[in-house]
Amino acid sequence: PSGGDARNAASVNTGLEALGDRTAWVKNRTGIYRLAALSDSGIVDTPLSTLGSSTSPTWGTGDVALCNPIPIETDDVIEVEVGFHAFTSEATSLCGYRLAWSVNGGTKTPIPGAQILYGRDLHLAEPAFLRGTIWPGEGYAGNMVVYLQMMVGFGYTIAVESPLCHIVRVWRDNS
Repeated sequence: PSGGDARNAASVNTGLEALGDRTAWVKNRTGIYRLAALSDSGIVDTPLSTLGSSTSPTWGTGDVALCNPIPIETDDVIEVEVGFHAFTSEATSLCGYRLAWSVNGGTKTPIPGAQILYGRDLHLAEPAFLRGTIWPGEGYAGNMVVYLQMMVGFGYTIAVESPLCHIVRVWRDNS
């Protein structure tokens, strides 16, 4: 406080808010990349509801869109993380989840490393966590959507249940 004012929240908040704003600004603008977009819709928590499901042994059916379209530019770097619970209708020895991405409604492309395949009985709801990084490169500017894809053995159903917690970070060249 200046001028002999009594200490209270109002006497220090203004200075601390300005310091916090400057610190966040500098943090996002130092180094090679800066954080250009963050999609963290929080936890989708709809108790006992199925967010998406598949009855197919191939990828791409029952896809769950993890975010609203996010604007990306050429050479952005995108980090994706998602945690969720999933289960199968009966114990089956084939099921899996993976992340995929698409720009402007185009082809869904798998995200490298963001995949889990089970070769064992899975019936009760189990937690899963997927994480991957995308470097789309030239020609991939527009609105990107990230999807959770599933597959399961014939005659069974795999379903994603809440909670579903995801984060998509878009890093952009700082130059």
